[in-house]
Amino acid sequence: MSNARAFIWIFVYVQSAFIALDLYEHWRSARRAGAQRVIRENVGLILAVGAACIGYCAIQFALASAFPNIVKLTNFAIRLTASHPSSPDARWSVPLFAVAFSMGTLFDYLVHRFLLHGPLWRLHENHHLPSVVSNVMP
Repeated sequence: MSNARAFIWIFVYVQSAFIALDLYEHWRSARRAGAQRVIRENVGLILAVGAACIGYCAIQFALASAFPNIVKLTNFAIRLTASHPSSPDARWSVPLFAVAFSMGTLFDYLVHRFLLHGPLWRLHENHHLPSVVSNVMP
């Protein structure tokens, strides 16, 4: 299993746990109003969120299967350089981490600001509601 696939499985498990906890909290609060009535009224939404989660996972697994595992990448790098790689220089680890962290944070900000606050606002507005913070859409 490649590192990308392992990361995606961890991501799926963590997000599934958050969604399950949110669903439990919504069910607990809706229990007073009657869970069957709430489910009946929101069956379309429940199915849409489930289909979106399954579709998202399918796309991520399909893309992750295109990545080679670390052994194949290492063998390719050794063949490419035609010499054995030297041990990494520890002086570069902190600046490299700082640059990678900064670029990742910048990318997350740009996606959040210009995509989720733009054309995909309806999927994201629940994140900004002051009384409801949920992984499940309202």
